Amino acid sequence: MNISILVFGNEEFLTTLPTQIRDTSAFSLEAIANLQIAVSRIQRKPPDIILVQSSQNDSMQLCSWLKEQTNLSWIYCILLEDSPQLIADRKNQSWEWELEMTSRALKLGADAYIWYGDTQDSESIRQRKTDSIKAQLNATHRLLLSQLTVALR
Repeated sequence: MNISILVFGNEEFLTTLPTQIRDTSAFSLEAIANLQIAVSRIQRKPPDIILVQSSQNDSMQLCSWLKEQTNLSWIYCILLEDSPQLIADRKNQSWEWELEMTSRALKLGADAYIWYGDTQDSESIRQRKTDSIKAQLNATHRLLLSQLTVALR
């Protein structure tokens, strides 16, 4: 079974996705960085799942638009938070702040919200290679893979 995943994000973001998603014949991936092109593609050939890079321009507009479309609202939309400022802010905020951020994303149309930005700094990960960084990266990827399983249900 070939599951179609539309990635609303840039090519660099696509390379940060777990290899279980990128390097398998079970998924067909397509990355689109322009809102109008993404909307056109979704209307023409709806994907099974949409992964949205939060720092991509118009990311929340895509999530909101998708849930407003009665005939497309079934598409599972996972918002991956990679905004460097929010990732930095998260380290200094309370768990209530994090819950509020998640609540906001879900209200605006995302079906899932994952803090993904810590995985973006691959150069930093290569330089430091600490167990905690690798564990965090693995946990984030496992969470994403779990959300894909939920989406497929």
